[in-house]
Amino acid sequence: MSRPIARFAAFLLVAVIGIASAVPVEAVDPQYRNLIRAGRRYLMHGQNERAEEVYRQVLEQHPLDEQAATGLASALINQGKLDEADAFLEQALAEIEITINLYRKRVDLRRLQERPADAFSDALEVMGQNDGLTPWTFQETRELLEEGLDPGEAADRARKALEKNPDNPNFAVLAAVILTLDGDKRKAMELVTEVDREKKQGGRTVMRYAEELLVLNDRAGAESAMQLAADSADQPARRSQFLFQLADLVEEDGRYEDALGHLQTIATEREGTSAAGKALIRSAAIYQDHLDDPAGALGVYEKLKDDPSIGHHRPRMLLQMGDCYVQLGRFEEAAGVYDEVLPEALDPEEAEEAAFRRAEAVFFAGEADSAMTLYQEMAETYRRSLLTDDAAQRYIELN
Repeated sequence: MSRPIARFAAFLLVAVIGIASAVPVEAVDPQYRNLIRAGRRYLMHGQNERAEEVYRQVLEQHPLDEQAATGLASALINQGKLDEADAFLEQALAEIEITINLYRKRVDLRRLQERPADAFSDALEVMGQNDGLTPWTFQETRELLEEGLDPGEAADRARKALEKNPDNPNFAVLAAVILTLDGDKRKAMELVTEVDREKKQGGRTVMRYAEELLVLNDRAGAESAMQLAADSADQPARRSQFLFQLADLVEEDGRYEDALGHLQTIATEREGTSAAGKALIRSAAIYQDHLDDPAGALGVYEKLKDDPSIGHHRPRMLLQMGDCYVQLGRFEEAAGVYDEVLPEALDPEEAEEAAFRRAEAVFFAGEADSAMTLYQEMAETYRRSLLTDDAAQRYIELN
């Protein structure tokens, strides 16, 4: 064989091997998928011995398969073979490249073995590999603390994990949550504030901590953290985002004046932007819905009506503005505002609502013939609307 041909043959062999390695196991081994499915079915129905047999059969052909290894570990644990499962997982974690589910399975095992500290270490490994599993890690941590995990040791391990994963501040948040559960909120807040500043997170780490405090139903602590996050924000848009969340929190607690204060801060600081428009619309909604002050809400809407900063929020704002006119008995003005919504509405539901409410306003104004025509138009134009039956019924009653 000539050298060029030999080189080409070698290249072709390498290419074929590369392609084969990239092809999923299911495509190379047609039995694989069926065996994996069978193993899952056996586990689901509590047939753990059968599941063990199937997964061992897969691993004989594919010894580095993560699905089969995780399945076998589950079958062993379910049979109470904890020592065997422990030894198997130790070996699998050393040999298999993809390990997230193996670590999660070992967390289950460590909890059964009443080894909360080791379970916590594995949970930290999971979060380090996949940030999307952060909520799972936090939940596991809370449960492990109830099962005897030492809070001080856990917080130290979380901080050390942060050193190994410096770009993932969730480890600092986790340590702070542990400190909070252990009764040291001051130290927890200091930790997230320090990490937020050092990692230049612009308040995001503190806000993550606030969200976890909400999970713990510590609304007062969450409010303090949210305010600190807003004060630490390094961008105006981010500060507005945090203040909107803070306004939501206090509004849910019935503290409407405080919510209005946060929204006014946004409107003042972001004047001329869509954030300011959104804040003013939210303020008007609070006046209208919670403070029974349609006149106060209308004052805000009238100022915003032609403000370009409200952007795509304008149709919804006009609907709310029309509702204020109705509450105040100013039906002709309400009908005119609803009419403005129709050509601007991007959301079909907003157009449907505007058409129906326009007819209602005209009816309340005492113009029965015009209202009947508008009800008919609404029912014919928006045949699939949830309001169509109401419009048709109104038309029948007036006719």
